[in-house]
Amino acid sequence: MAVFVAAVAAAACALRAVGYADVFTSDGEVLLNFADASYHARRALFSYANFPAVLRFDRYLAYPAGAVVPMPPGFDWALAAVARITGDFERTAAWVSPILGAAAVAPVYLMTRIFAGRGTAIFAAALYAVLPIAALFCELGNPDHHAAVALLVSLYGLVGCRTLAPSLSRARGAALATALGAVRTAMALCWSGSLLYLGIGEAALLLAGVVTGRREVFARQALGAALAALALAPFAAFELSAPFTATSLSWLHVSCLLAASIVGLAIAVLERQSPAANAFSRLVRLAGLAALCAVGALAIPELRAALEPALSFLGKTDASSPTISEQRPLFAWLSAGVVIPGRSAGELYGLLAMAIPLAPLGFLLAARAEAKRAAAVNLAVWSGALGILAVSQVRFGNEFASLFCVGVASLGAQLVASFPMRARVRWVVGGLLALLGASLVAPGVASYYGPKLARARSLSADDADGAALYSPSGTLVRFARSVRAATPETSGYLNEAAAPEYAILSPSGFGHVLHYAARRATPSDNFGVWLDAEKFRATARFFAATTEAESAAIAERLGSRFVMTADHPGLRAPRIDYRLQREHGSAVGRARHLERFRLITEGPKGGRPLAALRGTSAVVPYKLFELVEGAVLDVEGAPRTVATAEIVLVSPIGERFRFAARGVLDDDGRLALRVPYATDGRTPTRAVGPWIVRVGQRELRFSVAERDVLEGRHVRAAS
Repeated sequence: MAVFVAAVAAAACALRAVGYADVFTSDGEVLLNFADASYHARRALFSYANFPAVLRFDRYLAYPAGAVVPMPPGFDWALAAVARITGDFERTAAWVSPILGAAAVAPVYLMTRIFAGRGTAIFAAALYAVLPIAALFCELGNPDHHAAVALLVSLYGLVGCRTLAPSLSRARGAALATALGAVRTAMALCWSGSLLYLGIGEAALLLAGVVTGRREVFARQALGAALAALALAPFAAFELSAPFTATSLSWLHVSCLLAASIVGLAIAVLERQSPAANAFSRLVRLAGLAALCAVGALAIPELRAALEPALSFLGKTDASSPTISEQRPLFAWLSAGVVIPGRSAGELYGLLAMAIPLAPLGFLLAARAEAKRAAAVNLAVWSGALGILAVSQVRFGNEFASLFCVGVASLGAQLVASFPMRARVRWVVGGLLALLGASLVAPGVASYYGPKLARARSLSADDADGAALYSPSGTLVRFARSVRAATPETSGYLNEAAAPEYAILSPSGFGHVLHYAARRATPSDNFGVWLDAEKFRATARFFAATTEAESAAIAERLGSRFVMTADHPGLRAPRIDYRLQREHGSAVGRARHLERFRLITEGPKGGRPLAALRGTSAVVPYKLFELVEGAVLDVEGAPRTVATAEIVLVSPIGERFRFAARGVLDDDGRLALRVPYATDGRTPTRAVGPWIVRVGQRELRFSVAERDVLEGRHVRAAS
C-alpha cells in the first residue's frame, strides 16, 4: 500500500508540474511566479548566499526607509538550506511547491484509514491528487508558503488524531504530543497567519477532550502546546517585528500557545480532582477558562491592538483586500461588491463544491463509534472551521482540501456502513459512490487541467524565445529581468549593511517581481497596506494623478527614479498611467506632453500582460520610464506662435514612434520647451535623428545630450 500511496503522490506532483514549459524555458531560464512567490525567492536567495543568515530587515521594501520583513523566516530559510544541498537555487525553488503539495497525499490516506478501509482511503488520496483547489497554489514555479501550510495542516490533523487514540502508553502519548508540538512550531515559522490555524488546532483538541472526557487528551494537548511555545520563544526574541502582532511571528504566538496549554492543564487537573458529570459540564469549564484568558488578553492594549489587523484581514475590510484575487469568496453571490475575476467554485471543486458543508458530517457520523470519537471530533472542528474560511476566501481552500477529501470519502463510507448488506454488495455500492464522486469532480478537473495539458502539447520544444514568454506570469518576469538590464545596479541586495540608491515605482501588485527578477527596491508592493499603508496609498495616487506635477512630486518623495506601467482595461485618460502606457507621454489632442518622463524600455515583444487573464490583450504589455529633469529647448520666433517639436524614437523591441511636444511662444517671442529625450542614444530607447521644432514656417533642429536631459540644461538650436 505504501507503494500505491507513493505512486499517487508522484501523480499529484506531475499534475502540479503540467506547466513545465511555462517555467523552464527552452533557453535555460527559470521563471518563478511573479507574486508572493517572488518575495519568498528574494528572501530565500539572501539566505542561500549568506547561509545561515536570515533577512529580517529589507531595505528593498517600503523604500526609502526599508521595513521589517512581515513574515516568519522558516519557509524561506528551509528553501535556502535545501537549495544549498542541490546547488541549484532556482530549480529547487520551482519544484518545492509541487513536491510539498503532493506529499500531503500520505496524511490524507492515513487520516482516512482512521475512519474507513483501504478502498476509501485510496479514493480520498486520489481525489486530493486531482482536486484543482489542492493544486492551485502548489504549482510548479510557485515557491510560496501555501504548499507547506497545506502539508502542515494535514499533519496537524493526522498527528492530532493519533494523540487522541485510546489506550496509548504514557511514553507513546508523550512522543505524539511532542511531534504535534513540532508541527505547531513549523506552522508558526512558515506562515504569517499561523495564529488562526493554531487557534483552530487547539480548539479541536480541547473539544475532543470535552466530548470523550479523557483526562490524558487534555494533558497531551497541554504538553504539546507548551513545547511549541518554548520552541518558538527564541525565534520570537530574534524577530524585529512588533512584540505582539498577529500577522507575523511574535510573542503573541508564544503567549497564545502558553494560554492554550494552561487551559488544557487546568481542565486535566480539574477532571482528576473533580470529574465533570457530562460533556456539557466539561464544555462549561472549557468555556469559562477560555473566557478568563480572553478577557485577560483583551485587557492589555498591546494584545488588543495586535488582533485588529487579523480581524481586518478575515473581514476583508482593509484597503488591499478588494484587489487580491486570493481573498475573493468562493461563490460570487457571497460578494456584496465587485468580485475580482478568477476561477469559479465549479472549476476548483467541480460539482463537489456543493458538498463542502457535508465534510464535517462525514466525521460526525464516524463519532458514533467510541474508539474513533476523539479523532472524529478533532477533524470535524478542523473541517468545519476551514470549510467556512474556504467559502469566504479562496486562499483557505488550499488548506481545506485535505480535510475536505477525507471528510467526503468518510461520509461515503459511513453511509455504506449504515445499511446492512453483504461484503460483496458493500464493495459494489462503495465503488458506485466512488464513481459518483469522480463524475462530480470531473468537470472541475477537465476545466482546470484541460487547457494546461492542451497548451503543453501545443508548445514547441525548440521555441527559441521560450514558451514561457507567452504566459502572463512569464511575460511579467521577463520584463522585470529586462528592467534590471536597463537600469543601474543598486547596492545592498544581498548585503544588509548597504542601501539601494533608488526605487522603481510600480503598481503595488508588481512589487515582488521587481524585488526578485529585477533586484530593485520599490516603495509599495504585494504586501499592500500591511507593510506601509501610506506608501501604498501614495503609489495609488501616483497612477491616478491627472497632472505631471503631482505625479512627479510623489515619485520624488518616494525616491523613485523609474516608473513601471502596465496595460490593463482600467486605463483611462487623463490619468498618468494612461498617458504613459498608451501615449508615451506625448502631446495628443489638447493634452500637453509630459516633460519629465522618458521611455527606457518596454516589452517583451509578443508577451501577454496579466490583464490577459481577464480577456484583454495589448501590443506592448509593460513599459519602464525614467523621471528626469528634462532638457530645455530655447525656441525663438513670432510672439504667440505655436511651436511643435517632434523626435523619432525606437524602443528595444523595435517599436518606432514619434514623441511630440508643444508650447506657445510668449509676447517676447521666446519659449522654453522642456523635453525628456536626448538625441545622443545612450538609453535602450534611442532617438533617430535630432529634435525637429516647427515655428510657423521655420524648422529648427536641436541636438540634445544626455547630460542636458539629466541636469535640465538649456539647449539652443543648431546653426
